Amino acid sequence: MNKKKMILTSLASVAILGAGFVTSQPTFVRAEEAPVASQSKAEKDYDAAVKKSEAAKKHYEEVKKKAEDAQKKYDEGQKKTVEKAKREKEASEKIAEATKEVQQAYLAYQQASNESQRKEADKKIKEATQRKDEAEAAFATIRTTIVVPEPSELAETKKKAEEAKAEEKVAKRKYDYATLKVALAKKEVEAKELEIEKLQYEISTLEQEVATAQHQVDNLKKLLAGADPDDGTEVIEAKLNKGEAELNAKQAEL
Repeated sequence: MNKKKMILTSLASVAILGAGFVTSQPTFVRAEEAPVASQSKAEKDYDAAVKKSEAAKKHYEEVKKKAEDAQKKYDEGQKKTVEKAKREKEASEKIAEATKEVQQAYLAYQQASNESQRKEADKKIKEATQRKDEAEAAFATIRTTIVVPEPSELAETKKKAEEAKAEEKVAKRKYDYATLKVALAKKEVEAKELEIEKLQYEISTLEQEVATAQHQVDNLKKLLAGADPDDGTEVIEAKLNKGEAELNAKQAEL
């Protein structure tokens, strides 16, 4: 076999390898579909995490409002109880003070030695008695008009407020956990996107390298077609061997 035939044989081998590379590309692309499928799953996981987070947030807000309402009810009851007790104490002090003045006025009346002193003491008795009556009326008004919960009822309200607050804390922890899950799911989606971009870049790079190798083979074909059988073909043959090696290397990477 002369050198030209040997070169033709080598060229045919390179062409076959190039064709094999072209036919193998779809398989490589199909392999790329795996991360796309994972990406789809990651997105579904993210959507599911978002829905759970929204549900947890809604539940937390409902429980939080319930706790706030229970605490408000207890605070209002406690405030009324304290206010009523304060006003009753003030009214009781006024009654006690007026009662003391009445007693002192009676004592002064008894100790009076003349008519003028008796009249003055009698006047004080009437004034002190009036103040005492007014203080007792004010006390009665406070006692009857300011409605406060019974101690047992107030204690029950406080208990419910504490239970609602504890439930709110649990709901808050669940919401925080769901929010964290959303963040993690989002990170997973972003990681898959970066993986796809990296693989797409690798495909693009390999396609460029194969195109370059194929261009070199095409140039060698042209040189071989115009070569004289009697001319030396060692250089062309060496280049063909190099092109064949490069294509083999590219195919191995697949």
